[in-house]
Amino acid sequence: MENNKISTSITLGEPGSGKTTKLIKEAMEILAKGESLYILSPTHKSKSQLNKAINKAVETTGDNTYKELFSSLHVLGNNYVGEDNILLDEISMLSLDNLYSILFKARHHAKKMLMFGDIGQLPPPRGVGTLEYLLRYNSRVLNIDPHNFWKGISSLYEQSTNIELNIPRQWKDDIYSINLNILQKNYRLNAKSGLTHYDDNFYDYVFKLIIEKDDYTQELVNSLKESSLIIAPSHSLINNIDDLLQSYYGNNYNQVAPFVRVGSRGTGGKTYVNPEHPHYAQLLNRFYSIGAMPNNTMENYTPTSAVTAHYIEGIENDGVTFYLGKREITKSNNNTHFLNNNMLFTAVSRAKNPDKVVLLGKEKLLKKCVKLCP
Repeated sequence: MENNKISTSITLGEPGSGKTTKLIKEAMEILAKGESLYILSPTHKSKSQLNKAINKAVETTGDNTYKELFSSLHVLGNNYVGEDNILLDEISMLSLDNLYSILFKARHHAKKMLMFGDIGQLPPPRGVGTLEYLLRYNSRVLNIDPHNFWKGISSLYEQSTNIELNIPRQWKDDIYSINLNILQKNYRLNAKSGLTHYDDNFYDYVFKLIIEKDDYTQELVNSLKESSLIIAPSHSLINNIDDLLQSYYGNNYNQVAPFVRVGSRGTGGKTYVNPEHPHYAQLLNRFYSIGAMPNNTMENYTPTSAVTAHYIEGIENDGVTFYLGKREITKSNNNTHFLNNNMLFTAVSRAKNPDKVVLLGKEKLLKKCVKLCP
């Protein structure tokens, strides 16, 4: 540590590359040394996924010392009290404002900061993303054209590991070194197919699974029967899905839909696992970060079978159905806020098996999503 500044490392990798496993391993090694630890997640949903991963580690190893990590988990910078080591999860979703807040609190306290993330995932809902900002700042170091950032960043995971990054000027009061480590092997894709990365080859593969037609009711019904996770980029498209399925199932839809929505259809409300579903316990385990409806909920709820990509941080499911329906490309709806590469990538990368990715919508629009930057 130089002049009480923080040594920082960043571990990047695609979904399935072992980021969470590495985070938990690093955390356990810190505790084994008797050092203090603070783990920060940007959202409650990402914290829930870490909780699930820790529980899985306990079940797999039979080692209850993993449970010591639970008390170190926090959302954003809440409850930081001068721990020596800070681990930041899902930093693509961590805004710069949130980073500056934790750096201010950690000044003269923290010795190490370990960050984990994936540039392909969704950015924070508001503000500038920490990871995007840092990688843009280091465009020359990473041999990325700053004017064509998102295209250049796609080759980042094929580069060598252990890259020393330049420190942004605003960070230099608190950080003296930043090392970038890239996890290149994708265990999920290697295990299920000949694909090795979420690159052009992956999209060529899943685009063969596009279904374009006038009525998607049967495909949506099949998705429910096959326990596929249905994802749509907007609440209006989710309403369209629910209307089709409600018409098909009638009064039985309450027991078929995997989720419920509390609040307005227009704004989306809040989504939880459906307490009326006959396989409620299994659904709650699969969709841990979506969670159970609070006991004190007084509002009425309606069944729903789909979620937006913002609800699925860290979730894995055997199959995924991504729904655009009959949406066309027009000047009014050409909105890169939700029709973009990050949104599509976040959705399809939830599937454990690329063969079980189903794309429902117009081929032209789906292929355009890959080329649209956030």
